[in-house]
Amino acid sequence: MRNLLILFTLLICAGRASAIIPGCVGNGSADDTTCLQNAINNSQNGTLNLENGLYKITSGLVSAGPIHIVGGGGGGGNYMSTCTAGVRVASASIAALTLEGAGSVLENTCFEYSVAATGGAAVSVGGPANSVTIEHVQINGAMIGIDVGNTATQLLSLVVRENRIIPPANSAAIAIRVGAATINGNTTGEFFGNEVNCYNGTTNAAVGMQIQDSGGSYFGNNDIYGCSYGTTLQPSMNQQIIWNYFIGTVLGDTSRVYDLFVNTPTSTSLVLGNEFVGSWTSSSASTNVLIEDTSGVGNVHGMHFVGHRAYTASTNSTVFDIVNGDDITIDSSTLCAVNSNSGTGIKIRGSAGDVFVRGSRIGRCEMGTGSLATGISVTTSNQFIGGISGNDFAASTTPITYSPAGGNQTTATITANSGPDGSFAGLPAASAINLPVNTNVVLTSSGTISSINGGWSGRVVYLYPSGSTGASFITGGNICNSLTVAQNIPVMAVYDGSSMCWHVK
Repeated sequence: MRNLLILFTLLICAGRASAIIPGCVGNGSADDTTCLQNAINNSQNGTLNLENGLYKITSGLVSAGPIHIVGGGGGGGNYMSTCTAGVRVASASIAALTLEGAGSVLENTCFEYSVAATGGAAVSVGGPANSVTIEHVQINGAMIGIDVGNTATQLLSLVVRENRIIPPANSAAIAIRVGAATINGNTTGEFFGNEVNCYNGTTNAAVGMQIQDSGGSYFGNNDIYGCSYGTTLQPSMNQQIIWNYFIGTVLGDTSRVYDLFVNTPTSTSLVLGNEFVGSWTSSSASTNVLIEDTSGVGNVHGMHFVGHRAYTASTNSTVFDIVNGDDITIDSSTLCAVNSNSGTGIKIRGSAGDVFVRGSRIGRCEMGTGSLATGISVTTSNQFIGGISGNDFAASTTPITYSPAGGNQTTATITANSGPDGSFAGLPAASAINLPVNTNVVLTSSGTISSINGGWSGRVVYLYPSGSTGASFITGGNICNSLTVAQNIPVMAVYDGSSMCWHVK
């Protein structure tokens, strides 16, 4: 009896191993397009089990209504670009599978391109297909892996999770595209646990995740590696990327251009109120994070990074390059270089304003020997710079360089930073002196001073004349009152933003 049960079980397993959709060949060579489309049509409002077949298609498949498609696995991980089961796409520019039915589910299915893709998407979802779930899918070689929001209709409650995508070595390829055709942030969903590997051994190509229009979406625990761009936030005309959350996610790692690229290229593009918590960027070839507004209108508002971690890899690289935008905050983060005296932690330039960097470690990586050449560089033309406070610059060769285009006519808070506050800087006395950000500055020679640059409203700095005849401060530049002091007599200078001059005593 026991032997009969074992034999019966083996027969059942053998039958499952070779199970194919009736009427299809499923060997990856015969064209199963018609058979598979018929199976989809016959499974509307029901379940289609692809079993263990490998179905070759030469034109796109469409599910017009709700469907639950269950594959037999077939993916081989990051280093296997073929499928043992699933769908083999043998046409270069088709949309392999389009889901148009609300509530559709696609799971555990492998898509493999047997030709070099030039267009189309492996899996495409457009409105009104709300509440669609795509999970545990592997896609190899598609120009666009998963494309959601590719029609103008609002698309809500998407779930795209735990998929693995290996794009081709093509700079036009995109692993996951969000909201290409919607406007006003009308693509919304959850994107988490997805793995994108663009690195093919020789070339970093493709975009990991391209977000064009999304409102209130959740992006979490994604891992994007070796792409040209890791994650891009670039809305086009009338598109918005607003109130999204990026939690515990790799935005990009070892990207050829940028790990995170943010831009508003048109006057009606908007990036607003996006939150990044526990995110990661690392080892991009030039800049980890670039934030800009090429429209020139000023439509980047609110980019908030908390607990962000970022490593620079090359000598001239920058972690954050903030060219435009306002209300940008970087809190409790670690920005560092793996090499000594390498790169810049944060650049605040262009017209960027209201940038706050607080409680962050800017310099050396944990257990590393590297250091940043410059911690933070401020050259912006914006009058309202923001604040730099409570940061650790212990492993930044030059903690802060401060030379805003607006000169002293700026509003800023730079205080309680380990490094600048704990050390004395030195510079010779001259008619015009350019202060570093240090609270304590030694005047290394005697002289007469009529202008002091490097101020901001309410700034307090202590000057220590070390020359044998002390120092004199005279009016005529931006000194409010005259003062002469002997050698080693400290001078407190306070910048009065309303009168635009320094009070010295």
